[in-house]
Amino acid sequence: MSKDDRKTCQATTKRGQKCKNPARPGTDFCHSHSSMHSPKVKWYANSKVHLFVAVLSLVLAIYLFQVGPSKDLQEHTYEITEEINENVRSLMEETDRFCRNNEDRLMLDYPFGYIVFLSNHQEQILPYKSFLKANYVVDWSTASIKQEEGYFTLKVPTMMSKNGVIFSSSNLVMATYETTNLPVMRFGEVTIVLEVVAKERDYLAIILGYQRTKK
Repeated sequence: MSKDDRKTCQATTKRGQKCKNPARPGTDFCHSHSSMHSPKVKWYANSKVHLFVAVLSLVLAIYLFQVGPSKDLQEHTYEITEEINENVRSLMEETDRFCRNNEDRLMLDYPFGYIVFLSNHQEQILPYKSFLKANYVVDWSTASIKQEEGYFTLKVPTMMSKNGVIFSSSNLVMATYETTNLPVMRFGEVTIVLEVVAKERDYLAIILGYQRTKK
């Protein structure tokens, strides 16, 4: 094949004209433009990168397996977890037993129903059971609790009635761990009262009961 029969480069020059240089054998571009139009390999498709990541992962896995948490630390962590689980189980069982044994009294004291929530060692609010007769929606994200020696403070959650009326209070309620029938919020014909059901170390079970407001 003569020089004149060779295919010309398919690239375009900086001036916007077609390149007149002959294409390299087996390609569509000349020597000057071939490097510009060669396919680029993404870094994440590079086999060397894959190999490096694989080797690094293997080394890290071996390290964690051999140098990981000591046996004493693992056993201590397991004991703490078991203790927490046991405290929660004990609290839930005591709460269920309290609600069963006092079902008649609770329904008499709280004619609009009541809700039960737990507080864990991190002072988080954990909704447990609801026995509400009225159609109220409780926004638990607005509630908070802080436990102290001999007492705790509670921010009562915001509530909304079936008519869309929102009831909220910014006040913090202080109560002891033996508190019963403590009014914490009032809206219309309903007064919400607080009653401590059970305590297991740093765990609490509390009832918010809905009473008819006394005139």
